[in-house]
Amino acid sequence: MATVSQVTKVLTNCFGREEAQVKQIARRLLDAGALPKAKGRRIPDLALGQIVLFSIAVLVTEKITDTWDECSQWAGLTHGGVRPGMPFILSYLDIFTSIGQGRHTIFDDGVELWYDELQIEFMLDPCTVKIKHVPYQGQSSVLMVFANSELEAKMWMSNRPRKSYTVPGAAINCIMQGINIFDNRNVLLETNESNLSSRDENPPSAE
Repeated sequence: MATVSQVTKVLTNCFGREEAQVKQIARRLLDAGALPKAKGRRIPDLALGQIVLFSIAVLVTEKITDTWDECSQWAGLTHGGVRPGMPFILSYLDIFTSIGQGRHTIFDDGVELWYDELQIEFMLDPCTVKIKHVPYQGQSSVLMVFANSELEAKMWMSNRPRKSYTVPGAAINCIMQGINIFDNRNVLLETNESNLSSRDENPPSAE
């Protein structure tokens, strides 16, 4: 995949956020143990699940010092507010995975959508996430609602959120394309380093 620094650049570009703010959010997630820290000269890559968590934090964090608390609350919202239930981060991860693999996202009811027909809406007060189908023509429809409780899940139509953030599927595609570019560079770098190491270990004999 890609390192924290590389993902920071991708999220800054795809979400149109200030890089300094995204770096602060990354630092908070590193300190919370949600993202892997470098060990010596070895800088670890993020797993896709960690990238998804990072992307949620960049969207919903209002107070930098509360980054981890806010992020974990959103990630833990469940489908329909039912507890125990499917957490939002797993559904979001599935969307990232399908878009990254260049295939449709398949939902439980059999609906298959390409990334440019998808939209994810984060609504504050109460914390609610809607996954929506936004067709080229016709009315949009809500496919899934994630909330802290069943009551809040049912209230989203009547509530007027204090603030909301909309993530089109194109933004997720932008993230995955950016990650793939860094991923390919990292593979190339590791291959070159491996070749150099092999040459050092097996110097040519002088004849």
